[in-house]
Amino acid sequence: MEISYVLLFLAVVILSYIAIPWAVDLWKDIEKERATEDRATLENMFIFVRQKFLALFYILFPVGLGIALFFIYKKSFFIIIGIIVGFLLPIFIMRFKENRRRKTFRYQLIDALLILSSCLKGGLSLTQSLEVLAEEMPTPMHEEITLVLREQKMGVPIEEALQRLNNRMYSEELGLIISAILVARETGGDLTKVFSKLITTIRERFKLREMIDTLTIQGKLQGIIMVFIPIFFGFFVWKTNPHHFDIMLQTTEGKILLGFVVVAELVAAILIKIFSTIKI
Repeated sequence: MEISYVLLFLAVVILSYIAIPWAVDLWKDIEKERATEDRATLENMFIFVRQKFLALFYILFPVGLGIALFFIYKKSFFIIIGIIVGFLLPIFIMRFKENRRRKTFRYQLIDALLILSSCLKGGLSLTQSLEVLAEEMPTPMHEEITLVLREQKMGVPIEEALQRLNNRMYSEELGLIISAILVARETGGDLTKVFSKLITTIRERFKLREMIDTLTIQGKLQGIIMVFIPIFFGFFVWKTNPHHFDIMLQTTEGKILLGFVVVAELVAAILIKIFSTIKI
């Protein structure tokens, strides 16, 4: 009997010696690849961070958060929660900042068109008009147009520089503006008239988008409430009576029901998100 325990212990040690370094190396490779992608995204937002620092942060932040939660709540389960949250939180922050930057840029397009139209009517060339636009507009428009002008000075054709801008800050409105500029440069059309029509079109699109957002906000709030109320309620009950959920956590039927509840909640939230999202 003692020999079997010794053999079992040795097997666990050997497997740990083999599996733990492999898992650590896999984790490091995943975070390095993620750091490379996020560094490019941050550079597009004119936020410059060293890739090594970013990779180190992605590796240490989840572990540090898990350890911090463990010392706060004194339960090993919170280590897993901290690691998951530490892994997902930077992703959500990155996407939030990127989407907010794109949204701000999109709503600056009308003012940008007004400035470009005024400059062109005053006899300035397109490049000179872009220089005025970069001076007059705040970020992110200022940064993006400055980058376009810098690329042009380095020998990149204006058409390619504008296409790169569209790739970085893609929106249908920006695509219309860039297409109009490129077509006008090839055919010799009057950009001021085109810009006047685009201003009206984009304003109407913004009004329609705001109206849709207002009409669908109730559905979005319902989805958020459906996701978070059961979590808060369960946490409150658990804090009040830690043994209240024992029958659910210790029996097979209870675990199946909990799994079904989680899946049903996620499916309902996703469906509400789909039904309340209208793209224009």
